[in-house]
Amino acid sequence: GLALAVEQLLQAGDAEAGLDLIDRLEATLTPLLESLREALESDRMDIDIDWSRNI
Repeated sequence: GLALAVEQLLQAGDAEAGLDLIDRLEATLTPLLESLREALESDRMDIDIDWSRNI
């Protein structure tokens, strides 16, 4: 999964692909983490997460 992809990029020394992966992770994880934080801070557990987004 993700760990293998990161390991392969590091071993290949492909900085451009690594930066692309970081951009994709950030675009996917930032909204997810913000939603989780908002739900936890408001004690609201009806979190609406779009699980269809791919990394």
